[in-house]
Amino acid sequence: MLPKDTPPIESRSLNNMLKKKMLKVTSRSAISSYPLPRWCLGFLLVSLSFQAFATSLEVTSKTIPRMTYLYNPYEFAKTSLETDIKNKATHLATNAIRRAKVTLEGPLTLIFDPMPTPDSKSISLQLGYPISGPVSRRGRFKIEKVPEFKCLTLRLDPQQHNTDTAWQQLYQTAQQQNLELTGEGRTVIREIDDRLEMELQLGIQ
Repeated sequence: MLPKDTPPIESRSLNNMLKKKMLKVTSRSAISSYPLPRWCLGFLLVSLSFQAFATSLEVTSKTIPRMTYLYNPYEFAKTSLETDIKNKATHLATNAIRRAKVTLEGPLTLIFDPMPTPDSKSISLQLGYPISGPVSRRGRFKIEKVPEFKCLTLRLDPQQHNTDTAWQQLYQTAQQQNLELTGEGRTVIREIDDRLEMELQLGIQ
């Protein structure tokens, strides 16, 4: 478990990725109401090279319900993070819908357990989606019943706010409230009215 004041990892290479279009993944057998981002980086534990916001975002606590999670584990080098995440997320969603015939019940969700440290040269994570329905055909992915997840959370627009600062705010809030961290963190990305919304979730006891 990381210390309560451990800062998130840093990266400064995502500016141009935010300007790219989104790709919706659908099929005849299953239609997801959650479009798949064509790029899959803004929701990572990274710092965008935008000016940090001057005011704090609203931090709340909540419990994420248990879910059926279709995912693959990966370890990505920081130097190839953008390309790796984009390719893997697109391939996984397409494989899940077209081959496994499942419905994506939620947006792209990254699970970090444990959370990466600032000096990490590579990042280990689970990349996947909440799903529903029976799996008609197995593919190259894993399916797991993930238990409920209690967390501190905040939402932000990645084009207007600095995610590194946002993670710092979550750590500071946990420290101020004397909360014990679980060591797990999640990042969820949604497309709302043609814009991206990122939700950062820091696990607490």
